Amino acid sequence: AEETRQYLHGPLEAVGEGFGCILFGGERALELGRALASYGATVCTVSDRPVEGSAALHAFELPAVSDTAAPILQIIPIQMTVAHAAAARGLSVRELRRQQHDTKVAAR
Repeated sequence: AEETRQYLHGPLEAVGEGFGCILFGGERALELGRALASYGATVCTVSDRPVEGSAALHAFELPAVSDTAAPILQIIPIQMTVAHAAAARGLSVRELRRQQHDTKVAAR
C-alpha cells in the first residue's frame, strides 16, 4: 500500500508482467493506473471517475459521494471480489485460515 505520489517515486520500477494492483482515487490514481497497465501490469481502479478499460485496465466506477463516505463505498467492490474468489477456491472469509494464540476472535 502506497500513496500515489510515493508510488511514482520508487516502487514503479518493479512493475511488469504478472504484477497486479488495485487503485483507489481520482484523476491522479487513474493516470497511475494507465501507466501501470502500459508497463504490463493488470490494474483495477475504484473511482467515481470514468476510465476506459482494456485487457489490462479494469474499473469499478462508483457514484460520487462525500470524502467521508467514499472509503466506505470504495471497499464494497473489493469485499465482493474477495468473497467471490474465496468461494471459487472453497475458502471461508468468515474464519481465519491459521489460528494464532494471540488472535482475538469473538466467542460463538
